[in-house]
Parts: sequence; C-alpha cells; structure tokens
Amino acid sequence: MKSRLVIAALLCASAGLSSTNARAQFEELAAHVPESANALALFNVDQVRQSNSASQATWKAEYEKLLREGRVSLPPGVSRCIAAAQLEIGSLEPLWEITLVDYDQEPDLTSIARLNHRQVESISGKPTVFVRDDLCMVQLGPTRMAALFPGNRQELSRWIKRTSSKKDVTISAYLGRALQYEVQGSDIIIALDLEDAIDPERVRQGLAESPTVKKYGLNVDRVAALMNGLQGLVLGIRMGKEAHSKLRIDFSGDPSFLGDAAKPLMLELAAKIGAKISDLGDWKATIEKQRVSLEGTLSPAGLRRVTSLIEPPSSDVAAAEKSKEDESTDSSKPATKNKADSAASGSETALASQRYFRSIQTLLDDLNADVKSAVTIGQAGVWMQKYANRIDRLPSLNVDRDALNYGAYVSQELRAASAAVKGIGITSGAKRSAVYDSGNAYYDRFYSDAARRQVNAEARATGATSAVDIINEIAKASGNVRRTLSQRYMLDF
Repeated sequence: MKSRLVIAALLCASAGLSSTNARAQFEELAAHVPESANALALFNVDQVRQSNSASQATWKAEYEKLLREGRVSLPPGVSRCIAAAQLEIGSLEPLWEITLVDYDQEPDLTSIARLNHRQVESISGKPTVFVRDDLCMVQLGPTRMAALFPGNRQELSRWIKRTSSKKDVTISAYLGRALQYEVQGSDIIIALDLEDAIDPERVRQGLAESPTVKKYGLNVDRVAALMNGLQGLVLGIRMGKEAHSKLRIDFSGDPSFLGDAAKPLMLELAAKIGAKISDLGDWKATIEKQRVSLEGTLSPAGLRRVTSLIEPPSSDVAAAEKSKEDESTDSSKPATKNKADSAASGSETALASQRYFRSIQTLLDDLNADVKSAVTIGQAGVWMQKYANRIDRLPSLNVDRDALNYGAYVSQELRAASAAVKGIGITSGAKRSAVYDSGNAYYDRFYSDAARRQVNAEARATGATSAVDIINEIAKASGNVRRTLSQRYMLDF
C-alpha cells in the first residue's frame, strides 16, 4: 500500500473509457516501472467523481479542499497516474519509489523549480528538477511527468535510457493481475506481491505465540505452511456514499482449514506488523480455494490510512500550478506594495498556516485511538511512519515558519515513535540469541520458546512505553503552537 510507501496509483484518462482502453493506458505507463517493483495501486479519479451522481456538484469543491489541506496528493488536473515501489516487507519501507503522471495540460517544470528554489537541468536529454536532494521530477513528454525517490542522479540517467524506448510491461504477474480489479469496477486498487517474501522460521515463531492459533486449536506447522505460500494481497475500493471495499488475500495452498479463525488470524497478523485498521473488525470474511476475502466499508480514518501507503509527490505540482496562476495575476499589478497588499499577504500566510496545522491535527487525531496505551500503540507503528511522510509532503507555500518547524518536529517524533516500536525486534533479537540451549531437544523446545516469549514481552513493553511518551510530548507541543499561531493571526487554529 512513507519516506513513503508508494504502492501505486493509476488514474484512467476520462469517464466512460472501455476497460480495454483503460488497461492499454495503464500498460503504457507501467512500461516505465522497474521489474523489481512489488507494490502497485490504482486510482480511477474520474470514476470516483461519478460514483455518486447526487454529490457531483460538490465533489470538485470537496476534492480541492482536501488537496489544499494535504489530505490527498493528486491534483484534479491528473488524467492518469501510476506509482510503484519495491518495499522491504518487514517494515513496509520503500527501497525506491517511482510515480508516473499524465496531465490534461502540460505542467510547468519551471514553476516547480522556482517554487522549490531549484533549477531545471537536463539529464539524458530530459528536463529534470531535483525538488529535494532525495526526490527528482522528470518531464518525459509534453504532458507526462515522473517523480523518483531516492533521486540518485546516476540511477536516474540509467532509468531514462532503459525506458525511453521500452514498450513491454515487466512487472510481476501478480501485480499485473491486479488490473483486473479495475475492469471489475474498483475505483482504488492497492496491491502487494508477497511471493517468496516471507521468512519461514520467523513466521513459525510468530504463530507459536499467536493467541488466535491457540484459541482455535490450529496446528502451528500447518498454518505456517499456508502462510509461507502467501502470494499477495489486493484491496479494491468502490467509492460512493461509503467506501465499499474488498480485501483479497491469495495463497498457493487451501486456507479452508482455518474456518472461523481466518478473519481473526488475518487481523492479528496485520496488528502485529503495526498496520492495524479497526474497520476490518466489522468486515465479512469468506474463504475460497486459495483465497481469504474480507469485505465491508472503510471509514474516513481507515481510508486515510490506506491511502497513506500511496504518497506520490503531486501536491508539489499542484502547489506549483497555483503559484504559476498567482504569478500570472500578480504580473499585472504594480511592483510596489501598499498596506492592502501587505494585509492580503498576511491573510494568505494565516490561512495557509491554518490549513497546514489542521491537516497535521487530523492525522494525529487518526492515530489517537491506537496510541493511548502501551498495549495498542504497537499496532499503529506503520501508520506513524506513513503519517510522518504525509506531513513532510503537505503544501508549504506561504506557511508560517513556526508552523513549518512544528510540522518538521512532529514528523521527526512520529518516526522516532515508530522506530521505538519497530526497533523492538533488533533489541529482543540480540537477547534471544543469548537464550541457552542445553542439547536436550524436548527441554530446549519448551524452555527456549518460553524464554524467547518473555524477552519479546519485555522488549514490547519498553518500546511501547517510549512511543507513548513521544506521542504525549507531541500533544503538549501542539497545544503550545496552537496558542502561538492563534494569537499571532487572530484565527482559531
């Protein structure tokens, strides 16, 4: 589905396209995706616009509001977009990310460069801007842009040369099949290829400690064999008055022996890696041959979590387009500033800062349900990291410097909290390696497993307590910054 977990996003060109045309347009962009990608997603924005005809009149205004607040990343001017990544499965952190975007009109790379105080340069014959030292944007054609993370100059040049004449799609077969969800009418797709990505011994150890496995009397080795044949997962979302969703988890083996344990086991595993989504607890589970499916609706908070896995840096382009419009308007004005100009400038800063601060509070509010105690905070480790990345990508044009410093502080602290939870494995791993083996197989299996469980429990308690402390400090800082900005601009932040 970070730094940013880009999973991937595809926007079909316009409403009413046949599935054949939609697939052809997807494949045209997908040809630029490196074959090592293990994550993709699809976002059919035009179909979302038409998903509820009664709300079409307000959809554009609502979408633009979400864009200004940084709660969505893709501007309305996008016609198609595909993003991809190679993820480190254990942490869901990207080794690399790429986002490819087709726009309705030609984007202005010069405005993007000016907004970020950078220069347009040529790499392998393509206009390029290093928006940040670790992120670059490349113009591949009149209306096609690419963004790459990390922005390594040498790798960028090699990628441009490799894909400039490449026509074939070389992503994995599993990710390629995810497009079929689009044909079936999903508006948003998130897909993750997990074939051969699971550590068998780590899986068996985790299942040996699983409350669900114990409650339902499941055979650890049989469940471990099933999990080791995990192929991947695909989440399809259909937007309307509610976000109706279906999660498909594919295996090489038959999961039917799980019976009623299928749903709680899947939810337990998601929580264990720090990717809990509370909405899934109310979803209906079905078991098919080689597949477990969960179906239900996503709340706004759940939808935010899911889409935080997709962070194409298109908000920079949207902000650049807004900046270009402002520059065009301002060019007709006198160069000198009067009191009215200064007041307008102050008003822009106040409103931009208010949107920025409130966007951060929305993300923090989403996390609050999971970070109130050391028991639950470990279930949100992934989302703390993802929301830190989303904060880094909030539009910053005209935002008060103190607000920007606050945003940088929050994202840094969220990463520290996430690391405190994720780092448990490093700390406890060293301790587990010191657990004594006597040479007696039966005794060692009983004693060593019990000792390792104790080490894990102690490490979880320590890391979770640190993370809770960090979240509490963020709450204190938020109150102080809110008071400062409210007094400065006489606005309710």
